[in-house]
Amino acid sequence: MTSEIFEKVLRKWDSQLRGNKKKIILFIDNCPAHPQIQNLTNIKLAFLPPNTTSAIQPIDQGIIKTLKRHYRKLLVEKMLNDIEKSTTPFAVYLLDAIEMITRAWARVTPDTIKKCFSHAGFGKFSAFNTTDEDSDDELDNLPLARLSSAEATVTDLETYVNIDNQVITTDNLTDN
Repeated sequence: MTSEIFEKVLRKWDSQLRGNKKKIILFIDNCPAHPQIQNLTNIKLAFLPPNTTSAIQPIDQGIIKTLKRHYRKLLVEKMLNDIEKSTTPFAVYLLDAIEMITRAWARVTPDTIKKCFSHAGFGKFSAFNTTDEDSDDELDNLPLARLSSAEATVTDLETYVNIDNQVITTDNLTDN
């Protein structure tokens, strides 16, 4: 993401919102690619305080973890299906990854998103039914149930889901 791309996308979105007669407030972190943008009519930018993103940004309150959990379940399911077919070796191509991430995102429920916003302190969502647990659906866990015969444990699943939690994915820009 660059500040130029960010501004172009926001200006286009602002125009669409204006056409639909809707106004929004967009909470964003203080990433250098997120500059102040003047003359937006239907989008108000609200910047999160520095060094608080991981503590109060809703996406960091469980949405990413839930998305990763669903994606990795789909990945394991693909691996198991490829092994069962045994006609081709296991491989994940770019199109496979795009399709799996799309299906994984579709499995992130509105209740999960509401809970994450609520946990981050955004508004009061308590009036909504937030009893959803994304991982309780028996059919959703079916591929992992096959792994239980291989003595996979919840601890192993948690390790698998959280394997990259400590990987640094962003950094401040420098002259280098």
